[in-house]
This record gives sequence, structure tokens and C-alpha cells, in this order.
Amino acid sequence: MKVVFTDGSWCRLNCFRRECLTRHIVDQPDLVPLDSLTPAQRSTAEAFAAAHAPDAGPPLITRNPCGCHRVAALAPSTADGFFGISDRSIVMDADGTEVDLLKQHWEDFSPESQEELRRLHHRPPSGVVSPK
Repeated sequence: MKVVFTDGSWCRLNCFRRECLTRHIVDQPDLVPLDSLTPAQRSTAEAFAAAHAPDAGPPLITRNPCGCHRVAALAPSTADGFFGISDRSIVMDADGTEVDLLKQHWEDFSPESQEELRRLHHRPPSGVVSPK
């Protein structure tokens, strides 16, 4: 990705997964204020962010299409000169319980993530039979 500044200067950014870099720009997720969550959800979100790293910022919460919430945490101390800074995230349900990866809803994954999961698990897109 190339970023051009108002003075004409520019820089080029590269990432292994587009979704990590552009998630909040391209997909425009439904951002949820921490104080709008139930006490159980707020407790889960705050505990997750605090456990991630001592310098983690406040959790960034988005609502998935299914109604569950994704809680992400960023911490400057996790930055790496080669890999940059990555977020850690969990998905929690309406009760504030973390949802296991295998129980998350397919529609909550971006098309890019769905394709990556298909490649990793060698599964064809729904309804397509792969030749043997």
C-alpha cells in the first residue's frame, strides 16, 4: 500500500495480510463503546486487554454480523522491527464468554480470511466439489 502525504512525500507499507492493516478502513466495522457493553462483556474485554501486555491500550470492540463482539488489543511493547505491531483478539458472545475459534460464525470472517481458511484446511468453497 502506498501512502501519499499532503506535501507530496510518500511511503510504502507492506503487510502479510491486508485485513490486519486495513480492517477498520475498508470493512468499516460497527465500533462499540466499552461503556455500552454489559458488565460481563466489559469485564471480559478489560481482562483480555490487560492480560495482553502491561502497556495495551483500551480494547477496541467491534460487533460481528452475528451479534458477537470482537475484542482487539494493541500494545506498543509487542512491536517488532520486521513484523510491525499486531493486534490480538478474541470473540465473545452476549454473556461475555469467549467463543472458541471452531464455534465462530463463518460470516464473521472477511472474504480474505475465509479464503485463507479454505487454503489452510484444503476445503473448497461451499457447494463446490473438488476433483479427486
